[in-house]
Amino acid sequence: MSRAFAALVLLASLGPSSGARFVQENAFTKEASSEELIMEPFGGFDLVAPHTEESLDPTEREEVLSVPDKCFPDPWAAKRKAGDADEEDVNDDGRNGSALLDLDLDDRFKNFKCNRQEYSDFLSMYGLAGKEKDEINAANFSYKTVCEKNNVIWIYPAEDPNGAFSINTNVCHRLTLWSGTACSVQVRRVSSVKDGVAFLNSLPPDSARHVVLGGHGTGQALAWGSGMHRVGVETDKEGIPLGRIVKFTKDFKTISKVKKPVPSGSIGYVGKVDNAKDVMVFFDGDLGTQWVRTRDFAGHQVVGSPMTDLLDPLSRVLQRHGSIFMDSCLSATDQLKPNLAEYVAQKVGKGARVFGSILSFNKVDVQRTEAWHADIKMSEEFVQRIYVNGQARCPLWAGNVWPGAEGNCQCKTDFKCATKAGKSCPSAKGQTSDVDFLPYCAEPWAEDQCQCQKGK
Repeated sequence: MSRAFAALVLLASLGPSSGARFVQENAFTKEASSEELIMEPFGGFDLVAPHTEESLDPTEREEVLSVPDKCFPDPWAAKRKAGDADEEDVNDDGRNGSALLDLDLDDRFKNFKCNRQEYSDFLSMYGLAGKEKDEINAANFSYKTVCEKNNVIWIYPAEDPNGAFSINTNVCHRLTLWSGTACSVQVRRVSSVKDGVAFLNSLPPDSARHVVLGGHGTGQALAWGSGMHRVGVETDKEGIPLGRIVKFTKDFKTISKVKKPVPSGSIGYVGKVDNAKDVMVFFDGDLGTQWVRTRDFAGHQVVGSPMTDLLDPLSRVLQRHGSIFMDSCLSATDQLKPNLAEYVAQKVGKGARVFGSILSFNKVDVQRTEAWHADIKMSEEFVQRIYVNGQARCPLWAGNVWPGAEGNCQCKTDFKCATKAGKSCPSAKGQTSDVDFLPYCAEPWAEDQCQCQKGK
């Protein structure tokens, strides 16, 4: 099948319900009025046959199952709907756990991990020296105090039963790199969406060049605590308010294997609507995670929109053309529209670049901090995806007003791009160029700004 035909097939599969127009020009471009979006593809992926867990060969599947699980602690096994057949659970909580602080002396910084000495230096730099592993993995910590610009904001869940969000040697590597280029780095553990919102509201406006949002995920949501404490895509699906907190207005029983009574007035987070139009709801307390019939939503009231609550302060804090990393399982999955990374890119504004992964993953290979870029590989295949918000703009001296399909601006004909230090300009996909450059590079807050000069 030709790529042109494949793109048309994909267009048809998205259809008018996506509310967006896709253009295939060596990349995807999504435009939706004021919520335009660009997606950078990465090598080797067929547009029609997404590279997902179901399509992996046995070796790749084993690799997926061996990494610390950043997916939700699997609710399907214990709380599957009554009558469902048992099946293999891909996201099994008990798979291998996390290799906490794996300080193999053979690991070197060039392998995107800290060795023992580098980890010790990191602990001292971030004020963590002398602390036990459990203290480190529960701590709020920082490198320097908050600045007016160029901060890195790192939000991880306080509740992390399998250690997928531990401060391991790869996280050490990522944070150490930032200490060399960011004005400050602020790492916070949050137990609820309210905690995350409060932290973001405490920061100066337009002060974050890069934000990490970490939490156990499903592809359309991530958790910052048990029960209702999660954020995700907010949309109506089959008349059900996905991603919102609802109040039920009648008594009913759940349809999970262990049926439980839900009294009128109960409040829960709507996490999933399946093909049978049954709904997974996350309740606080003893109710936990339950399957509910669509008909039991009759008369429900929406009492909360957590993602909306989060996106307002996130957008306020983010610097124009800054970056966001959705450090969560399946945040860029090809199987859900929109996925979590795509949704955040659509809504956050400011021309942000939002990174996610189509699989659960462990190691993040940061290629550069300026115009942040990272590779996430499984079996030597790139599994990261990048979405660029449509408010991205090129500077007046560029050859184009709007970034191209890959998210790059371009110099005018006969002009060459170079940074003020004389280096090639950072461009999309972690590359550099003497013609193309990312809009970020023209921002006054960039460490080494790009400029177009008449070619020699």
